[in-house]
Amino acid sequence: MKIKISAKKILCLMLCFVMILSVSPVVLAAEKLSCGHSNYKVTIQAREPGCEEYGYTEQRECNVCSFVQKAQYIPATGHDYKMVEGSQDSYGVTYKCDGCSGTYEKMHGNWSYTLLAKEPTCTEDGWTADKTCGNCGYHQVSEKLSATAHEYQVVSSEASSHVVKCSKCSYVSAEEGHELVFVYDGDFNCYSENATGKEVCSECGYVVQSDIAVKAGSHQNLHISLKTEYKLATCKDCGYAAISAEECVSCGDNLTEGEYSIKQATCDRPGYLMYQCSSCGNKNTVPVNATGHYLPDEYTVTRRPSCAQVGIKSKTCLRCDYTDEIEIPKTSHMFSPLSEAREATCTEDGITSETFCTLCSDYYAAVVIPAIGHNIIDYNGEDFCTNCYKYMIDNENGETIECKCICHNNDGLAKTVFKFLLFFYKLFNIKQSCECGTVHYVKTIV
Repeated sequence: MKIKISAKKILCLMLCFVMILSVSPVVLAAEKLSCGHSNYKVTIQAREPGCEEYGYTEQRECNVCSFVQKAQYIPATGHDYKMVEGSQDSYGVTYKCDGCSGTYEKMHGNWSYTLLAKEPTCTEDGWTADKTCGNCGYHQVSEKLSATAHEYQVVSSEASSHVVKCSKCSYVSAEEGHELVFVYDGDFNCYSENATGKEVCSECGYVVQSDIAVKAGSHQNLHISLKTEYKLATCKDCGYAAISAEECVSCGDNLTEGEYSIKQATCDRPGYLMYQCSSCGNKNTVPVNATGHYLPDEYTVTRRPSCAQVGIKSKTCLRCDYTDEIEIPKTSHMFSPLSEAREATCTEDGITSETFCTLCSDYYAAVVIPAIGHNIIDYNGEDFCTNCYKYMIDNENGETIECKCICHNNDGLAKTVFKFLLFFYKLFNIKQSCECGTVHYVKTIV
């Protein structure tokens, strides 16, 4: 059995279908008479764009008819870098932005060479390259690089000789004899009773003799400085200094019976030695430099660091009471959370986590992070928040709130339904606007 449907019935069904789908109300905009908009109030202050930050014009509202001149988005200007005069060095060139005064370093490149570089060896000098930067014209002049000298490692040691080898160029040398120095056993002290030490080669470390008894006040490593009129002996271990003059520079007599005045140098204070001729009475003064502190090679940790306090490592001068102390940074807290943190949004406050340290038991209360507020700009004719990435509208109370309309719903199904509705608005030439006030289609004037 065939069912006949008239054209009128089909048209009625289509109209009913359109009315059911039109879930977004249709609002016919009434024309407003122009008032000139000369009495404005600024609702959003303008912000100039920066090199990296966008800006926007001010937003104004007419006090007479409530017409709103929306803020307009202004893109960032970008950096305008220019080379800083006199900033060229061997590394590169400094560029400075005229807009924000930010700087960056650009390395040299695209070199052209007039002389290639040569690395120095243990015995031969080298030099750096003579070259010009093809980017900025900086000319790097060639400089001499002195020979680096051998770095010896001991291959073998014997009682009367040792063999050394350079670790850089494999040069090998067999040397007769040893350069002997005296090394005290234990802590240094030229004045200790019952001190012992050993004679060691300073080059290869060979021990020629050990368990040598040393009398208190004797100085095993005296350095003798030969002068025309006197001999100056200084101990490199403790700073002791003594002078012996053979003859007076004024009268030539022997100074064996001369009178002496001595002020010994200390770690941080210079001293002097003065001698007077017993024949002519002439006085001569010999300055002696401060010895500097005699510190051990290694530091000793005197207080271990923790998350509550810094640590300390130190070493004390073996000549005096001076102590070199260095702070050791605190260790990190080992936090254990007592509550969850929450980030601040445009409309809601955030909060940090409530924590305590399991090492030192320090407690850290939760801190409220104020809501950041909306940052609204004009985006394609609509209010858009750049903080929460949502479209905004003003409600009946004049509050700026998130738009809940189907037109601004980012859900995939909602977008599909809205596009389907918009198709029918255009098909039947219906002016359509949502509850948020956004007009999505304007009737075509025939």
